[in-house]
Formats: sequence, structure tokens, C-alpha cells
Amino acid sequence: MTNEPVNLLVDEFSSDAFLSGGMVLPYHYHLPANYDPAKKYPLMVVLPGHGMGWDGVNTGVQIAADIPAVAWLQRSWTGSDEDVIVLAPQNQRVGAAAEADLLVKLIDQFIANHSVDTSRVYATTVSYGSQLAWEAFAKRPDLWAAGLITGGFQVNATQAAAIAEAEIPIYLTHGVNDHLLNISLARNSRAALTAAYTEDGKTEQEIADLLRYVEYGNEEFSLPDYHAAYGPTYEDRSILKWVLSQRKDG
Repeated sequence: MTNEPVNLLVDEFSSDAFLSGGMVLPYHYHLPANYDPAKKYPLMVVLPGHGMGWDGVNTGVQIAADIPAVAWLQRSWTGSDEDVIVLAPQNQRVGAAAEADLLVKLIDQFIANHSVDTSRVYATTVSYGSQLAWEAFAKRPDLWAAGLITGGFQVNATQAAAIAEAEIPIYLTHGVNDHLLNISLARNSRAALTAAYTEDGKTEQEIADLLRYVEYGNEEFSLPDYHAAYGPTYEDRSILKWVLSQRKDG
């Protein structure tokens, strides 16, 4: 082997499992190289697509298969030198309600055991992960500083109302010609969140500050997988910087 070694960031993740009520939730996490318990770090929770759910033997696929888990560790993606803790759970696909309950319990335990800035807990999703995020936002709106939803499912009215009441900033991105999840799902999510904010008395400018939305045409995808909206999303540093700039009051 004569080439320079390749640093595979996925190999730097630690693995563990969270147990609650007879359910197991495998997860991987990455702490900064110079992790200092005296400091507080933002926490990025990465919620992957359906095929990355735990099936009993595929532990770790959620950090290896797509961009998001490692992107937050690289300045070339975030445009920032700031250290971020990444937590990548691998839920069994048993339904968003049960998965969200287990997820928030894991996050609470993880925060208790690590030096996390509780005003900067974020979620980023791929496809199915959006269902888990919407449910987790509604279940524990006090927990989240912002969410990045890429190529996802539609938020429901109850979830939208909880998100609006808590003023959780949301960035929605979707491919116009997504062949798995139609663009109407993202448009309906935008409409539902806008309606919920309007019901709460927010102005157009306030809504624009809390809800960002982008649709990607085919030409904006590096590879012709128009469901993979995380591709053009993560290639836009301004989106990742926007997420990391959000802070929860209190």
C-alpha cells in the first residue's frame, strides 16, 4: 500500500445501545477530538432514512451510507471551525410515536452524560427520519433549537401547532421531481407550518425567519437521485450555518 491513508470519519464514531421498556436503540456518536467536559458543545441528532433503521444485524449503516452523520464534523461542509457532537440513533422501524418516545429518552440520557449546550440541540433528517423528527418535535418541543428536514414526509396539523407554539426554526428542502416522496409533501408541510404560525399571530417576516424552504430542480443534484435532497442541501454551506446559528431561548 503506497497511497496516503484515508481517514474514514465513520471509524471514529463510538457505538452504544440505549434500553428502555424492553426496547433497544443502537446508536453511534462522535465527540470532538479535544473534547473538554468543561465546555459545552452543540449536539446534532442525525435521523436517517427507512433503510438505515436497525434490523438486528446492520448496526452502523446509518453513519456510513449517507452524508449527514459525518458532514457536521468537517469544515468543508459546515464552513465553521466549531466542534459539534453528533448523535446518530438507529431506531427499529416500529412507528414514529414509539420511536420518538425512545429517541427523546436517549437524548435526555446522552445530554446528562455529555457536555452538551442544551440551547443548541438540533435534528437533521433524511426521508423517513422526518417522520421521527416531526413526532419528536411535538413530543418534546422544549428540547430543540432547530430542524433540517430533507426530502421528507408531511408534518401533521398537531405537530405543526406544537412546533409553531415552541417557535422551533425549521429548514425544509425537497427535490421537485422526487420519485419516492412527492414534492407536495414538502409544500403541504410549508403550508401547515405557515398556517400554524399565522394562527399564533406571527407576521410574514417572523414566519420567514422561522421557516426556510427550498425546492431543488434536477440540475441541482450531483447524482440523478432526486429523492436524495440532502445532496444539494449539504452542498450549500449557508443552510448548515443557518442551522448551527439557531439557539433556543431559556
